[in-house]
Amino acid sequence: MKKIFEDKIYPLLGKLRNVKEAKEFEEKFRITASFYIEDKVSEGSMIEGEFEDIKIKGKVDFLSEDIAGISIYEADEKIKKKVLEKLKEMEKDLNLDEKMMLCNNLCEIGTKEAIDILFSFLNSDNKGLQENAIINLSKIGNDYVVENCIRILQKEDATKRSMAFEILQEMLKEKKELKTIATYLKSDDTNLRIFLTDLLQYAGKEAVPFLLQQLRDTHPNVRCAAIHGLLNCEEEKVEEWLKERLMEEQDNWVISALIEALMQKGTYKSVNILMSKYDELEDIQRMIYTAILEIIQKEDLSQIDPVEKKRLARVLINILEDENFDIWHKYRAVEQIGKLRIKEALKHVLKLVKRPSIPLQIAGLRTIGIIGDKDTVKEIIDFKESPDAEVRKIAMEVIKRLESKE
Repeated sequence: MKKIFEDKIYPLLGKLRNVKEAKEFEEKFRITASFYIEDKVSEGSMIEGEFEDIKIKGKVDFLSEDIAGISIYEADEKIKKKVLEKLKEMEKDLNLDEKMMLCNNLCEIGTKEAIDILFSFLNSDNKGLQENAIINLSKIGNDYVVENCIRILQKEDATKRSMAFEILQEMLKEKKELKTIATYLKSDDTNLRIFLTDLLQYAGKEAVPFLLQQLRDTHPNVRCAAIHGLLNCEEEKVEEWLKERLMEEQDNWVISALIEALMQKGTYKSVNILMSKYDELEDIQRMIYTAILEIIQKEDLSQIDPVEKKRLARVLINILEDENFDIWHKYRAVEQIGKLRIKEALKHVLKLVKRPSIPLQIAGLRTIGIIGDKDTVKEIIDFKESPDAEVRKIAMEVIKRLESKE
């Protein structure tokens, strides 16, 4: 029977007075130390005695096969500290299995000394031990864990930073120490502000006030991280906050992030501000048009105001004419021209439909069937002889429809 901890942890606990015997359980070689107090067995393996004249109450538990475990609860802080000091001294002599089992016990104890040992396990070359330490540190999830994670984020290498990030991420998912983490958001360390702002998304709606604060940070990368966080916080007012920021933002990098965000979360309410930015920002005009196209695809615009319809027509026609937009952007733009019945786009659609692209021909013919008239038939008559069966079929349907128009 393998007794892994007896020669290490048991002597440490053996200093307790009045220890009379340790009973061996049959099931899985479980050994539980039972202690007597004045010739009376204390039920539940509770012990009460003196450890170097310190009164304690705790529980000692050994699992010889599955690695010994020690859980000291309701113990005097001084005894916890003494045990942990000894454990720290022995740490270098513990094998991997012993360290793995020790992680859970250190989590139960949860003192600064226990946390220090768990953080030391992050230096291990063993991924399993690292993961175990990460899990238990996030379970403890107190301000001392945050303090150590911040130190790692500021001073350690990328691998260690990734582990610290994971610990804080799991803590925020459980809503632990959000306010403590938020105190570091005004740090002079830009990279730290970026890391922490990016982490806030995991706290959900409770992180919104801090994300809005970071949306006005002096560094553009922090503002971009805040935008990303707001996208993931499931808050109804996100679109309004993004629009407000877009109206004020001067940095093109951040403006691009805001446009991408509105592409995902925006409604037709965002189109006007995007259109106004189009006239200001020549460098990202195509991105703005792409965002508008994405937004209007999700909306029912059948009752759109004629003035607004004209503005959208300009966007959609420009997409058709600009060779920097790919086939699929043009395809979707043609579809929207049909849905919005933009008749002034007819000549542009006729030009597009003559390209050697089957998808564009199909989309273009369908739209022509909506916005065209009898005079348009001569422009598309040749498609009845297309080598593509689907194009021929749609062309015949469209021609028939146009010929029936008065």
